[in-house]
Amino acid sequence: MKIIRPFAEWNIIRDARRRSSRGRYTVGAATSDRKGIRAAIDFLNRLDENQLDLAAAGQEDLDLWLTTHPTRRRSIGAFIRWTKARRLTNKMAVTAERTGLPSRFITETALNEQLKRCLNDDQLPLDVRIAGGLIGLYALTVVRLVELTTDRFERTEDDAYLTIERNPVLLPPKLALLIEEQVARPAIRSMVRPPQDGRPLTCSGLTRPPSDHGAEDREQAARARPGSHQRAQHRHARSRGRPSSHRDQ
Repeated sequence: MKIIRPFAEWNIIRDARRRSSRGRYTVGAATSDRKGIRAAIDFLNRLDENQLDLAAAGQEDLDLWLTTHPTRRRSIGAFIRWTKARRLTNKMAVTAERTGLPSRFITETALNEQLKRCLNDDQLPLDVRIAGGLIGLYALTVVRLVELTTDRFERTEDDAYLTIERNPVLLPPKLALLIEEQVARPAIRSMVRPPQDGRPLTCSGLTRPPSDHGAEDREQAARARPGSHQRAQHRHARSRGRPSSHRDQ
């Protein structure tokens, strides 16, 4: 409150009153101002969770927060500029968002080499191997990766699945083993977060989060999961649609 209240009163509200007196304060402007205050609160809460105060925070802390809140880049900008102007911090800046279509592409050979390294090189951190495998095979963005929780992973008798949105995705055996290792050893730094109920995780029984917002997605995914005969067709279709090296690397 020592930071949020002055920011809201002397920056957001004072500017809103000035614009309102000129007849230029719209409903959209009010919505944008509220988003700016909420973004500042969320960012400071993240710093508190990591036992950091604003003066000790750096650019990497802001960038990490923006990675998990990509739609709030514009909203947090006013707060960062306000803190910098008052010398509450001089280590952070909201960088301009890149626009335009990609112009540089990785070759299929380089992609396969990176994928092989992620699946086989045990010198790499486990979470990096998992992230690299998921990006290389399924083109997941980092934003979507950090939103994954371990209750999305399920091992059946023959196969392993990761539910992405509402779709159960059949995992290659090596990638499934890496995820299983991460689930079994939650102390390892990971991009795949455990459910937030504080109970231990094991390979044999994953615990679902208490606020089960994804229950409907998982139920639909379970209904969509192929049976033993369908799994064989699924594997055959995947082997025809993707190089076999992706399953066997």
